[in-house]
Amino acid sequence: MGACNLNFAFETARRPIAERQPAIDLPLVSVVITNFNYGAYIRQAVESVMTQTYPTIECIIVDDCSTDDSIEVIRELKQDFPSLRVLLNEKNSGQSISVLNGFRQAGGAYVIFLDADDYLFPDCVSAHIRAHLSLRVAVGVTSVDMVQLLDGRFVTTTSQGFSEFVRSGVGLGQNIFRAFDHPFPATGDFSRVTIEENSLHYVHPSNAQFWPWSPTSGNCFRREALDLIMNNERFTTLRSCTDIYLLRGVAALTGSVLIDHPLAAYRLHGSNDFIKTATIHRIRVYSPDYLEQRSAIAMAMIIDHIIENAASLAHRLESRHYLIEALNALGESWPPIIDAKFGPGYLGRQIILHRRLLLKALGATLYNDWLLSHLTFWKGKSQKRNVFTFLAGSLIGVFVLPIVCAMADRGYIFGKTR
Repeated sequence: MGACNLNFAFETARRPIAERQPAIDLPLVSVVITNFNYGAYIRQAVESVMTQTYPTIECIIVDDCSTDDSIEVIRELKQDFPSLRVLLNEKNSGQSISVLNGFRQAGGAYVIFLDADDYLFPDCVSAHIRAHLSLRVAVGVTSVDMVQLLDGRFVTTTSQGFSEFVRSGVGLGQNIFRAFDHPFPATGDFSRVTIEENSLHYVHPSNAQFWPWSPTSGNCFRREALDLIMNNERFTTLRSCTDIYLLRGVAALTGSVLIDHPLAAYRLHGSNDFIKTATIHRIRVYSPDYLEQRSAIAMAMIIDHIIENAASLAHRLESRHYLIEALNALGESWPPIIDAKFGPGYLGRQIILHRRLLLKALGATLYNDWLLSHLTFWKGKSQKRNVFTFLAGSLIGVFVLPIVCAMADRGYIFGKTR
C-alpha cells in the first residue's frame, strides 16, 4: 500500500505542471444587443454573437418596444438559440435605459453593447479579451476598428478619429504589451487570435477630450469600470449619444486602448443617429447640430456625475490628481459644452458651484490651484507664470473668488446648485 502511494506521488510529480493544474475558465463576456425597429438586421447581429470563436459568451437582447417585426424575429431567434436571453422594455425609453437594463442582467466581467443594426466579425470578442489579458495597463475599455457598410457592401474599413490617433503614434511605445497565452486547461480555446504589440494604441486618460474610439458596437468594457459611471439616476434620461457618456467617462477615469484591426461592422442605412455617410478624408460625415446638442447633454451629465461623486472616486483613485485630470479632459472635449457666452466655461462653473464637495474630496490646496487655473490667464503646461499672471491670480484668489462663490451660492450667477 505504501509503495503504491509512493509510486503514484512520483508519477504525479513527473507529469507536466499544466496537466496537474485545475481547469481555469476564461472570463465571461456579456454581449447586450439593444434593438428598436431593427427587425431587418437583428438576426445577423445575434448570429454574429453566437458564432464567435471566443467560447464563454452570454447574449442578451433588450427590445425598446419595437413597432416593426422585431418581436417575431426575436421569437424565432430564441427558438434557434435557447440560451439567448430577451428583455422587453415596458415603454419606449431610448438607448441608455436599454443599455442599463441589459447591464443589470449581465453577469460578465466584460461587457459589449452591440447595436442591433451592427454585427461582430467571428474573432472580435477573442481579440478584445486577448488584448485585455495582454495589457500591462488594465484599462477600462478596448476599442476595435469597424468597417462601414452600405447596402451590405464594404465602403471603408476605418473611421477618421480612430485612424488619426493611430497615425499620430501617440499611443505607441508605452510598454503596455505582454503577449498572453492561456497556460492552463480552459473551456474552449482562442489561440487562433493573435495580437501584435504595434496594433495596440494606449489612449491616456488626459487624451479623453479627443474621440479616437469606434462607435458603440466596437467597444468592450470592464465591468468594474462601468460600475463607476452607471450609478447615475440621470443616465436613464439620455435617449441617445449613450456611447459618448460611457466611452468618455470610462476612458477619462481608467484609460483605454485601440486595437488596430477592423473586427466589427457599422451599417449605414439612412436612419443612423450620428454618422450619415461613410468616412472620406476632409469631408464631414455627421450632422454638426446633432453632435453639438446631444453631445453637450451627455458630456454635462458625465461631468456632473463625477463631481457629485468626487469624494468616493477620489478615495478609489490612486491619486486625487487623477480626478482633476479626468475632469479637465472632459471639460476640454470637443465639441465644447456651450451654455453661456461669457465666464469660465461649464467645468469652471461646476467647480465653483460644487466647491464644498470638491474641497472635501481634494483638499483646499489642490482645489484652489485647480480652480484658479480655470479663472486666470495661464492654461497650458508650457506657459510659465510671470509676475503679472501671479499677481492677477493672487488678486482673483483673495478678492474676486470669495465674491463669485457667494453670488453662486445665492443663485445670482451660474444657476442654483442641485
